[in-house]
Amino acid sequence: MNKTFLILISLLIATCTNAQSVDTRNELRATVGIGGPLCCGEEHNDKNISHSTQFEYWSPTFNVTYYRHLTRRWSLGGRLTYMHWTDKCQEDVTPWNYVSNHARHDCYAIMPSCQFHWLQKKHFRIHSSASVGIGFNHQKQTYYGEHDNVYCDPAWDLTLVGFEIGGQHLAGVIDINMGTATLLSAGISYAW
Repeated sequence: MNKTFLILISLLIATCTNAQSVDTRNELRATVGIGGPLCCGEEHNDKNISHSTQFEYWSPTFNVTYYRHLTRRWSLGGRLTYMHWTDKCQEDVTPWNYVSNHARHDCYAIMPSCQFHWLQKKHFRIHSSASVGIGFNHQKQTYYGEHDNVYCDPAWDLTLVGFEIGGQHLAGVIDINMGTATLLSAGISYAW
């Protein structure tokens, strides 16, 4: 019992000493993205039936990212993204009759990620990153009753430029993105 206790205490002391070092190799980032389309639509005709789709609601995108810093400039990791939206599709079957379809989408994306730091100062850092993976979309729609569909799509995200402002361990993050993580995302980063 005493031997196990001493081993556990020595591991905890070694972990605490390592966690207090300035060299931060691991980074965990949580961001919320905004800038998805709030109202846009598309129309097309198919076999004399007119389709019209309009996004009704687009929620913020939630991202959790882990990076392992390989060198001073390069990091590898992964990103988990969640987004939700609803849309309405209207089909004009005849000039006097149309069918309305509402759909709720919940999408989870898992993507490996690579990050490059352009500038690293003590309290200010600039980075870019690229992520490519797979997205799982759960679609629940009301169209002649309720239907559930689950399908996979390619998911990607490109951070054109990102800014980290703060200390070595805790910093605020603002990213300008293209892809899954919406146009603008902001959050916090914790490094250890």
